[in-house]
Amino acid sequence: MREFDIARSPTDCNQVAFTLDGRFIVSTADFHPEIDRHAAAVLWHAETGDVARYIPGPFPEKPAVANAAHVFAVSPDGLHLALRASVGGAAAIVLYTGKNWTEPVVLPTRSGTAISMSFSPDGQRLAVGTIRGLLTVFSVTERKELWTVPAYDQDQAGIQSLAYTQDGRFIATGSTGGLHDRKGPDGGWEPTMIASPLAIWDAAAGTRVQAVAEATQHIWNVSWSRDGRILATAEADHKVRFRRIDSPDASPQAISFAGDTMGVSFAPDGVKFVAVGGRTAVVGESSFR
Repeated sequence: MREFDIARSPTDCNQVAFTLDGRFIVSTADFHPEIDRHAAAVLWHAETGDVARYIPGPFPEKPAVANAAHVFAVSPDGLHLALRASVGGAAAIVLYTGKNWTEPVVLPTRSGTAISMSFSPDGQRLAVGTIRGLLTVFSVTERKELWTVPAYDQDQAGIQSLAYTQDGRFIATGSTGGLHDRKGPDGGWEPTMIASPLAIWDAAAGTRVQAVAEATQHIWNVSWSRDGRILATAEADHKVRFRRIDSPDASPQAISFAGDTMGVSFAPDGVKFVAVGGRTAVVGESSFR
C-alpha cells in the first residue's frame, strides 16, 4: 500500500506497531537522527507515512542514542506505552500513561537490561524479560515492581520473548539460548545448554507452572491463541511450532522455513496466524481445535 523511511539505517528500527485505532504506527526512534529531538519513539500517520509527532525520551539532557527505544510494548487498551532506553551504559524501563504519551516515568528496577516486554490484557501489569534471564512484573497503576524471578540460572540465558494469555493468568517465556560457552569432554568449547527454554508462569504468583517439552534453545517469539489452549513459537531450528498446552502429550505441529523464524502471531479469532521465516510470510490456520 505504501512504503516510507523511518530511520537512516535499517538497523535503527527493530519494532513497529499500530495504535489501537489504526490511525498511527509506532516505531522506535532513530538512534542517529539528522536533528536530535531526544525522542524515544515516533508516531507516523498510517495513511500518509508522515510523522505525526515524536514521543519524548526520558532523558532530555542526553543525546538521541540514550533516549531511543530498543524494545517497546503498547497496552491492549492503547493507553500505555512501555519501552527500554539506555543511558550511561545502563538500561531504563520507561512507562508512558494517558493518551498523549508525553510524560515518561522511569520505573524503579534492578532486573537489568530488558529485551522483551508485554502488557497484561487489562493493561494493569507489565511483564519484562531481561538479558540476565530475570522475569519481572510491574504494576502500571502503582508504578512499582511486584515480583522478580530467575527464569534460568543467573546470566545463563536471557528471556528473548514473552506473552500473556488472553485471560492474564499465565505468561509464556522463551530463551535467548545459552549466553556462554563451556569446555566439553573432548576439551573443546560448546554452548551452554539450558533447562526449560520454553516455560509457562503464574502471572500473579511468579511461579513456574509448566516447563514445555521439545523446545529448542532459542525461542524468537511466542504467541497464545485467544482461548489459551495453543502456544505458538518461532524457534531457532527454522520451525514454527504449535502446542496444545492443555494436552501436554499431544505432539506439536510444525511449519518449516528456509531461514530464521523470527515471528509468529495469532489473529484475534485464535485460529488464523501469521508466521515469518527467512524471506517468507505465511498466513494459515491451526488445525488444533
